[in-house]
Amino acid sequence: MPSANSRLSSTDISGRRTYDLIDEPSGDEYRALLDTAASKCTMAVVHLPATPTAHAQEVIEQLAEFRHGDVNGTTARYDFNRKSLPIFLGAADRLYAWKHPDLPANLSLFREDGTPWLISVSEQRLGYLELTPFEKLLLARAIPAIGASLAYEAAYDAIMVYLERRWEDVHESLGNELVTYADQLQRENPDGVEDAVRAWLQSRSPERVEVALQLIRDLNLQEFWDEVNELLESYALKKTDITPAVFRSHPVLRDRWRTRYVVMLQNTLDALESHHEGETEPYLVDTPADGQSDDRQDN
Repeated sequence: MPSANSRLSSTDISGRRTYDLIDEPSGDEYRALLDTAASKCTMAVVHLPATPTAHAQEVIEQLAEFRHGDVNGTTARYDFNRKSLPIFLGAADRLYAWKHPDLPANLSLFREDGTPWLISVSEQRLGYLELTPFEKLLLARAIPAIGASLAYEAAYDAIMVYLERRWEDVHESLGNELVTYADQLQRENPDGVEDAVRAWLQSRSPERVEVALQLIRDLNLQEFWDEVNELLESYALKKTDITPAVFRSHPVLRDRWRTRYVVMLQNTLDALESHHEGETEPYLVDTPADGQSDDRQDN
């Protein structure tokens, strides 16, 4: 793997630039990423687990015919092409799933000249791409949302999103703790729990809204359906904005943050719907593109 200094070097005369992946490619984005890479890369590099699980061992055996040279320590190199691509697509459905012990770790892809195209460090949920302008255009065509997931040369937005992901991890842990507490308390004082969750949901404090949504989902608080539905409509149509001020002036970070909250609200409605299927249709709303008016009126 290239050193940090070589990664940030600007001496490459090919016009390639380094872009940090702000969010993990998963599902269709992961498949499109590897499919695009198959036309540019010839080698995949992974780190083999010391004690692989059955799934990891199966993937290693499937890749055996494509192994390029001997295993160097724990590092294995494989031919990456249209024949081996289905194995990489079938082994995982997201980039950072490539980690021990369930899979070889840190899937990275290299061009024929040995330079990196994709580097990932799954345990740290970090990844970056080295792309020419044309490759970036091809990737954007394959993954329309990729523009909001790339940050040039570890700039301000990439650093901020790294901090933001750690912030998200902390609040996920807090949410799990409060779900346990509220579940126990709900048996004795359900009205008190409902009032507390409602206060947080209406607080306009991002972290409190996030934890309130987790409580609503995990405790199946059906009485909040209408409030979450209204908040989704208001936020998705930009009638309400609780985006942290630090992100409001930066379009990549602002859009990422907004999209994350819209998805969180929709997932909460979907979770409530799955417990009460058939009585209420899940609410779906399209997020307006940047530049459209926030003041939409029903005709």
